[in-house]
Amino acid sequence: MKHLLSLCCLCLLGLARAQMPAAYDPAFDARERERIAAERDQALQRYGSDEADCYQRFAVNDCLRDVRRQRRVALEELRRQEIILNDAQRAAITAEQQRRVEQRQAERDSPASQAERDAAARERAAREQDAQRRQSERGAAPPAAGPV
Repeated sequence: MKHLLSLCCLCLLGLARAQMPAAYDPAFDARERERIAAERDQALQRYGSDEADCYQRFAVNDCLRDVRRQRRVALEELRRQEIILNDAQRAAITAEQQRRVEQRQAERDSPASQAERDAAARERAAREQDAQRRQSERGAAPPAAGPV
């Protein structure tokens, strides 16, 4: 019973801790993941010792069922907290990718960039006209006398 009470207290504390701040913080994420891993290890150790205690009792199966249920509840809560962290991390990565796409789009749409594209297009057109002019001069030129 005291394990169940301590487990509930840990879950409530974990719930309060797992609430993500407004902005994604990698350091916070790392600390939370370490805390979750430590709590998971603690829950598994507690499960091992409680399971061993069950074998000292007369009603072994009932005791084991209760211990397994407590373990499952504790691990499910830790997994839920991990999922919250994973969601926040994915959202932060997506937001960063979106910001980069928008930044590239803004650079592409900027007047300076448009002026550069216009200048490059004029230069390309001038080169093409020059190449066509040279081609037509070569085609119109009289054939050169070859070596005899």
